[in-house]
Amino acid sequence: MKQELIFVDNSSAEEYLSSIQRLAGNANKQISIQLRDTGNLREIVKSQITSIPNTKIVDSSDIANLVILFEDDPEQLSNILHEYIDDESTTLIAPITNKYFKNTPLFLISIPKAGTHLLFELAKAFGYTARGTSPEPPKGGEWYYVDNSNAHTRAKHFFVEGVYKGYFGLRDHPFAYSPAIFNYRNPADIVVSEANYYHKKGKTAFYNYFAHDDFNQRLAKLINDPYLLGNIRERILDFLAWPEFGNVIPASFEELIGSKGGGSDSIQKKLIWSLQLKLHVPGAPEEFGRAIFKEDSDTFFKGQCSGYRDKFYANHYREFRVLPQDFMQKLGYTIEEKNTVFSSRIDEFRQRKLSVDKAEEWPPYIINNQYLNHRIVKYKGNLYGIPFGISFNSIESNESEKHGIVKGDYIDEIKTKLLLKRINKNGAN
Repeated sequence: MKQELIFVDNSSAEEYLSSIQRLAGNANKQISIQLRDTGNLREIVKSQITSIPNTKIVDSSDIANLVILFEDDPEQLSNILHEYIDDESTTLIAPITNKYFKNTPLFLISIPKAGTHLLFELAKAFGYTARGTSPEPPKGGEWYYVDNSNAHTRAKHFFVEGVYKGYFGLRDHPFAYSPAIFNYRNPADIVVSEANYYHKKGKTAFYNYFAHDDFNQRLAKLINDPYLLGNIRERILDFLAWPEFGNVIPASFEELIGSKGGGSDSIQKKLIWSLQLKLHVPGAPEEFGRAIFKEDSDTFFKGQCSGYRDKFYANHYREFRVLPQDFMQKLGYTIEEKNTVFSSRIDEFRQRKLSVDKAEEWPPYIINNQYLNHRIVKYKGNLYGIPFGISFNSIESNESEKHGIVKGDYIDEIKTKLLLKRINKNGAN
């Protein structure tokens, strides 16, 4: 029986039993089943498993092919799922809660040239709908960029510079209360990928800066360029705060790429399984692994691990080693002619629990202070258009409509309603 994570309606014994019957029907040997947690649903399922051929209920101390979870508290269920982070064979059936991926938005962040296309393909394989720029509010089962329409959001740009332009100092930004995946890669391979890409017409705004250099010249310039892009260390440092956030799951290129790109299918499977458990994504990790390697990406060049060993000459190694190596160490890599493919931190990141806080209930705050003699205000996840002279306290009153307050989910929706309100008023006059 293949390893799989299955989610079912947490109020339906029939869905549990249907999943068990499917697994038993496809198995070539008897399935040993372990039942966890308590409750009425557990007893109903237990009483009917005996009628399903090819199944046997075992004690908690025995090894089981199939573990059935009944815990419906989202936090507790996440803790239980995390217990199986290092499991490589067991199939799990668990209940759908508000932590289920279809009920929670996901943010994607990637260092440029770190294999962003792999991250997109993984989110697609998981079943997330690509939305890109985040609306107000983001929806469950959809993935977004943290800022604007760019996966390569620099942490300092977002949290320091973004505070000055973001609403409410970004305190209410949905990123803070949603899971995110951060894609990283050996910086030595990143700089090689940059040298293979940045000179191509139409691919970057600065392509002509490199257009007259050969590959080795571009590589040397990208390792340490004092005039435009800075050195590779500076470019990587812009992203190194992301793994420090508890709601961010670091996932390396080398893990994601699998054996087709010089990695390992078993390590790829471990990473994908851990992501499924943390994000409550159903499916089989091996099938997801086969789906994410794509060579037709606009930014794909070769997609290989440790490719820098074939591209670095002595001068490239020398220039790279002159840089402080803190940026390499932070991501778990070293720059050597012969070193391990994988970051030394992959097990640490994989085994780390995902921590996503619940959103605060902030007081009303202004999104737009002047639109057609109204203020657009955000409160408790909704947007309101409030006429000048009307108190914010009227938002929740039974007479909000009487006061001319309009309500919606999106800024454009509020603006449209206010425009129609003015048109209707003028027409009535």
